Amino acid sequence: FVFDMLTIGTGMYAVSMAQTSDPLLLFPALGESVLGPGLKALFIFGLVGTVVSAMVGYTLVAGASLARDLAARVAKTPPTDERIVAWTRIGFAVSSLVAVALALQIQSVVALWYAWAGAVVGALLVPVWHVYRRGAGLSDGWTAGAMALSFAVSASWLAYGTATGNPYLGMTLPGGHEVSIGTLLPGLLVSVIVLGVGALAERRTRRPAA
Repeated sequence: FVFDMLTIGTGMYAVSMAQTSDPLLLFPALGESVLGPGLKALFIFGLVGTVVSAMVGYTLVAGASLARDLAARVAKTPPTDERIVAWTRIGFAVSSLVAVALALQIQSVVALWYAWAGAVVGALLVPVWHVYRRGAGLSDGWTAGAMALSFAVSASWLAYGTATGNPYLGMTLPGGHEVSIGTLLPGLLVSVIVLGVGALAERRTRRPAA
């Protein structure tokens, strides 16, 4: 809470004090205008430290998830510790390359969160909720298919918006009102449809023959 309040307060102060037209440079411009050489260096190192700590943390989580949660589960034989370590290193490289590609494509952190977080949450929210609520009500194939298809639809929708110069995926309603669909709603809709079809199909399969 304290960190969030300090960040928001400093950001509002930077908007009123810093003389820059680029919102991405608000914090560096604030440090340049009000701090001396020594404090300015500490301020810049603080910004760099925040970025580096987040980068290292997410890289470790992504690499370990790709190795232990994905590669180790789809392997035909139980992997050894040495192989998991090798897969983890590959996961570090893959996640770093994906992060660099996304950073070059979408340079705003807010836009990155809005677009890709919506795609990921839309793919995971309904299947995870269904698993915890209904237990083993559906087979793993339907659940995995719902997650994969919903993420593919959301990512395709995001790519279409980026290619057409509409990164926030806005549209105009018949009454003239503009709304932003985003990537969350398509993912949720596809998840609900796939899980619903899967539930009906498995219910018919389990129904005893007359």
